[in-house]
Amino acid sequence: METFWFWAVAGAMTVIVAAFLIRSLAQAREELTPAAVQDMQVYRDQLAEADRDLARGTITAAEAERLKTEVARRLLEADRALRAETAPGTALRAGWLPIAAVLAAGLAALGLYARIGVPWYADLPIADRIAAADAAMAARPAQADFLAREGLTPAPQDIAAAQDAAAAISDPAALEQRIADSFVAQDYVTALAMHERRIALLGDAATARDQALLALILVSQARGYVSPEAEAGLRAALMQDPENELAIYLLGEMLIQGERFDLAFRFWRPLLERGSPDAPWNAEIRQNIEDLAYLAGESYQLPQAAPGPRRRRHGRRRRDDARRAAGDDRRNGCAVAGAVGQRRRQRGRMGAADHRARRPWPQGRSAGDLRRGPGPLRGTRGRPCRPCRRGHNRGPGPVICDDLAAFAALLPASGAVAGLDLGDKTVGVAISDLRRSVATPSEVIRRVKFTLDAARLMAIVAERQVCGLILGLPLNMDGSTGPRVQSTQAFARNLARLTDLPIAFWDERLSTVAAERALLEADASRKRRKEVIDAVAAGYILQGALDRMAWQGKSS
Repeated sequence: METFWFWAVAGAMTVIVAAFLIRSLAQAREELTPAAVQDMQVYRDQLAEADRDLARGTITAAEAERLKTEVARRLLEADRALRAETAPGTALRAGWLPIAAVLAAGLAALGLYARIGVPWYADLPIADRIAAADAAMAARPAQADFLAREGLTPAPQDIAAAQDAAAAISDPAALEQRIADSFVAQDYVTALAMHERRIALLGDAATARDQALLALILVSQARGYVSPEAEAGLRAALMQDPENELAIYLLGEMLIQGERFDLAFRFWRPLLERGSPDAPWNAEIRQNIEDLAYLAGESYQLPQAAPGPRRRRHGRRRRDDARRAAGDDRRNGCAVAGAVGQRRRQRGRMGAADHRARRPWPQGRSAGDLRRGPGPLRGTRGRPCRPCRRGHNRGPGPVICDDLAAFAALLPASGAVAGLDLGDKTVGVAISDLRRSVATPSEVIRRVKFTLDAARLMAIVAERQVCGLILGLPLNMDGSTGPRVQSTQAFARNLARLTDLPIAFWDERLSTVAAERALLEADASRKRRKEVIDAVAAGYILQGALDRMAWQGKSS
């Protein structure tokens, strides 16, 4: 019924506007007097003036006759011209021309909307959207159901062995050490059993930090999914300490998964602006908060990041700084290593020297040293580099991979990947999260020439800490290659001369169509669609490649 009334009102408005346009065009046509009519009126006035001059004796009869003969000849010529100009067929065509133009414009608009729009898509008010998102969050699977669905359910004997081992320990300090060791080894079954035992021993003395770390273990076990059990731990932590940054960050992750972008933005914004400046989740929040603000309907400009520690000359590593930070962390307690505290993210962000210098289990709120760059003998992806003749480090060289399996083998355990949608006038850019599970449209680069385009792209790579590039390959619909594929491959070869990041290709067929459909379903305006469609298409390309790599990793 709502759709019927929408079309009824829209149709009535169209008819009224068309009627006014046709009436205005008809009136304008009537007001446009032909030139022949004006000439005939002048000639008639001249005939009357000649008769008056003859009556007054101003001219003689012979002069009057000669003057009237000449004016009459001109009057007949003007009459013939008027008859030719206002022929019946010409008048009919002129009368129907504005009506036909208005009808053609209306039909063209309806045809265009039927082709690229969503004619029968029902309106969904914001209140209904929020209610649907809340209902979906309330019905999301529990921890055990999610693990079973994803094939991550631990063996019953492993659970029993972990619980028996935990029951044999009564010292909370010893339990904490076992939790840290198990977490770093990604043995989340043992870490969970030990932490539940520790909380049971502490009783009412369990702190907000303990509750937040319980949620962290659950989230890590579910590979980033925030289950209702993890949510309960986060809420318990925030009840004791409303400023617990780990709980705030993970609660924002949960709200994003539930598509409550408005609430997630309210959690993440103060965490980024007023939280610990060297917190390990700041990089991921900075990477995604502008897109999150857009989805939340907020206008937000990312604040400038605080400058990092100065790099020493001759490629020397900040080893002493990391050791001092590690000592401070041991005194301050325990926090998350990276977005969800997994060890592979830690290895991707710190070098071997830092890894040996400190306990890998995250310690304290100032765990920013986990985000530091590569080691002294490691390249941007953690692989050994070839030293050049001057003794400086050099990357392992450009790599253009034949398939995604080879591309994934060159990536670190954690780090963002960029997807590119190359067009004639623009380059759409999308960036994944550090876990390489979700692709997010980033921006659109207006192409000028390759050097300027590549400079902007390299700036994005450095800013977002990208560890690999995926280019959309514009194959024909039958799978054959064409000039656009050759242009994309040439772009990749030129880009490989500027960076040592691995580069791969992914089929981009119909990605722009899917992006257009998604923007239409999101009620984006025509201007907004034109601005972001290339970035959204890059997001579709990147998401397809990420899903493929995840499937390959799971199957292997």
